[in-house]
Amino acid sequence: MTGESSPLAVTNIHVFRAIAEEAASEARRLLGASRRPKPDGEPGWIITFDPERKSFKQALIAIAFAGMYLEALLGLAGTKRLGLQGYRKIERMTYEEKLKRLGVEDEALLTNCKRFRDARNELTHEKTYDTRSIRVAQEECAHAIEVVELVTTAVGAQNSERPERGASSTQSDWHFVFCGLGLS
Repeated sequence: MTGESSPLAVTNIHVFRAIAEEAASEARRLLGASRRPKPDGEPGWIITFDPERKSFKQALIAIAFAGMYLEALLGLAGTKRLGLQGYRKIERMTYEEKLKRLGVEDEALLTNCKRFRDARNELTHEKTYDTRSIRVAQEECAHAIEVVELVTTAVGAQNSERPERGASSTQSDWHFVFCGLGLS
């Protein structure tokens, strides 16, 4: 580049992923702590009721932050690959549609993204009249973390390719600043 500075993106993407992973881990730990084997070797478990629903809350946090991470990841990758104006054309699309526009064609991954998107929407936008499915938040949170890993790998593989035709060098040579205020 000749004296031009590259665009700068300030992001907390790593914080979003860390929160999702830490909350998922805590949800698993709390769920495991609430179960103990039946006495005398009988088959089955004794489940201890948690009136504060701590595992459920941690699972919801993990799902919400996994969604925030995916939006940030796809936004960064899309902007880098398509340029800012190119990404703006797709930013309101579903995860699956964005991934397709970014060159990801793995049907299993796209199906996993749809499941995650549907679960996240059902859990975070609860409807009292919606009885189409029953989801277990802790199971969906484990799936959310799996989707985060799969999409990160898929988008990383795509980002190693050159920018799409029409994206200028200043559009594709983004510098990313990862920030977080550690205020107490």
